[in-house]
Parts: sequence; structure tokens; C-alpha cells
Amino acid sequence: RKMEGKDTGRTSQIIIDDVSNKIMSNRLKPGDKLPPERELMEELKIGRPAIREGLRALEIMGIIESKHGVGNFITNNVIDNFSQPFALSIHMDNSTPYDVVNMRLCLESFAVKEIASTGAKDVDIEKLKRINEDMISGNSIDAIIESDFRFHTEIIRMAGNSLLSAVHKSVSRVMIKLTGKAVVDAQLGKNSDSVENIYREHKRIIDAISEKNSEEAEKAVWEHLSNIGI
Repeated sequence: RKMEGKDTGRTSQIIIDDVSNKIMSNRLKPGDKLPPERELMEELKIGRPAIREGLRALEIMGIIESKHGVGNFITNNVIDNFSQPFALSIHMDNSTPYDVVNMRLCLESFAVKEIASTGAKDVDIEKLKRINEDMISGNSIDAIIESDFRFHTEIIRMAGNSLLSAVHKSVSRVMIKLTGKAVVDAQLGKNSDSVENIYREHKRIIDAISEKNSEEAEKAVWEHLSNIGI
């Protein structure tokens, strides 16, 4: 007998768990099409309302995408879609600005240590230099913030770990929301030489990566991000 009515909220979790478990066990892969609703109803022994609620939840989570008239498919960019719900969970868990900054410290110090240890491509080092120059020449606070964000995002990208990138994206997003103006004032500052200080700190990170000095790279990132006064 199919479970209906007031149990819809609970029973919709059945299809969420089923799809999640099949992805984890490689029975469902990116691009795979889910069975039609009727087959899911028969397989999972739950009613259509619960099936549809579960599918909507999976779509909101970024696990599936619905194509009108075609069906539901496992998305090809689960890692990218993971960042927004993770960001929300950090925010709703009442994480403090210190929690978020410390997590970012761990992510970025790990990334630069890996990059310096394995060696960065010349083209990537040059890109970091260009971004840093864009920051120092920025003609507005928004342009400076955007360049600073690009610099740190590029470092994470260079580490070559897609999950690390997704988590960093989430942390960076929450960091902006949690700290707001305090971070802008502390990191980018109100005095005339604060942006130049960040430029020098970025340059120190770039130099350490170029020299394949993983210990210095890690220390440079740690000290740079620790300068955010929250």
C-alpha cells in the first residue's frame, strides 16, 4: 500500500534518500534519466504527491534537473550546485565570522601549500600577477573587492580540487554576508595605504608559489587572512 496524506512530507524523503543512495553507489550518474513518476511510485511504494515533492526538493538541491516533456535527469554540475545550500546551512547554523574566516584560512593555506609543492604553471602565476595589478589599479571599492575575490578564487582553482572550490565558494559567500562592512573596512581599509598592503601580501604569496616554497606560501596566506580584523 502506498503511503499518502499527512505523511507526504516524511515519505517524500524516501525518494530523496533513494536517489542519493543510487548516486553514491554509482547506480545513477550525471546525465542519467530518472524513471517516470508511475514507476517510482511502484518501486518506492509511495504516492504521487510525495514523489513530486521529493523531486522538487532534489531539483532545488541541484541534484536533478527537470526538462519539460522529457523527464528528470541527474545534473552534470552537482558540485557547483552544492555551494549554495552549503552556504545556507553555514548561515542557519549561526556560524560566527571567526568560524568562517578560520575555515577559509584552512582551505586557502592548504591550497597554496599544495600548489607550491607540486609547482604552478607559468601561465597561472602570470594570471595571479595580473589580477593583483587589477586590484591595485581599481578605481572603485567594488572593483578592488572583486579583484581581491578573484585572486583568492584563482588560488583555489589552481589547486585542482573541485570540491575544495565548491566549499571555498560557499565560505566566501557566507563571509561576505556575515562580516559585511566590517571586512571591507578591515581588509580593504579606510586609510590610503590599506590596498597597497593587500597588494604586497598578495605578491608575497605569488613569490612563494613561484619559488615552490610551500612553507612560506602557507605562512603568507595565513598571515594575510589573519589581518582581517573582525
